[in-house]
Amino acid sequence: MEQSLWERLWTNRRRQILTAACVLGLVVIAVYIWLIFSPGVRYRGVFLSPQEDGSYAGSSLEYAYRLAIAPGSGETSIDFTVNGETRTYRVVRTPRENGSGEEISFYRDGEFAARTDAWPNAGAYFLDVYAIDGYVLETFSEGNFPTFSQLYEWSAAFQTDTRGYPVFLLLFFLVLAVLILDIAFPNLFFYLQHGLAVDGGEPSGFYRAGQKLGRVVIAILLVLIIFWTFYPPV
Repeated sequence: MEQSLWERLWTNRRRQILTAACVLGLVVIAVYIWLIFSPGVRYRGVFLSPQEDGSYAGSSLEYAYRLAIAPGSGETSIDFTVNGETRTYRVVRTPRENGSGEEISFYRDGEFAARTDAWPNAGAYFLDVYAIDGYVLETFSEGNFPTFSQLYEWSAAFQTDTRGYPVFLLLFFLVLAVLILDIAFPNLFFYLQHGLAVDGGEPSGFYRAGQKLGRVVIAILLVLIIFWTFYPPV
C-alpha cells in the first residue's frame, strides 16, 4: 500500500518535524508570556496599551479609548478620549490642616465639577460617597467617560497592570506538562494508576482510544486557558 505524503515525511523527516514543532511551540509560549506581562491600564474591560507619546490607548468593538495623565504638585491633569471626543480633567488634592484626609476638587474642561473629601484607610485614601448635583461620586459617569472615583484613583495612585492574569500561567504549564508526559511516555499514567494492581499488564485498545480522546480534551483545555488568561470566566 502506497504511503501518503504525510506518512513519507514522518518516516523520512521525523527529527526535523519534531524539531520544528518544538521551536514553534517555544516561540508561541514566549509570545504568550510576553503578552501576559505587557504593561498597561484596564478601563471597563478594555486594555489600554502604552503609546510612544506616553499615553495609553485601546479599543473594543464599540469604543476607542485614550488616556493621557500628567501628575503635578498637588494636582493631576487627565485627558481622556472616547471615540475621538476628548475631555480634560484636573484633580486637585489639598491636605487638611489637621492632617486627616484630603479635600478633592474636580474640574472638567476648565470648569469646576465637584468637591468632596478623601479619608485615609489602611495606607490609601477613599472618597466620601455622597451625591453632588444629583450624582453619586462612585457611579457618576457621562457616557463612557471616567467617574470621579476613577479620576481620583488615577490621581492618587496611578499604576499600570498586566495585560493578562499571571495566575493562569501556572495552570497552563501544569496542563501542558501532563500532555507532554502523556505523549512522551504513553504508558506512564497507566502504570501510575494500575501498576500495583497488575503484573505485566498492557493498556487495552479501549484505554488507547480514551488516551487519544484525553489528549484532544487537554489540547482544547490549553486553548481555553490561554483565552481565560486575558478574559477570565469570572
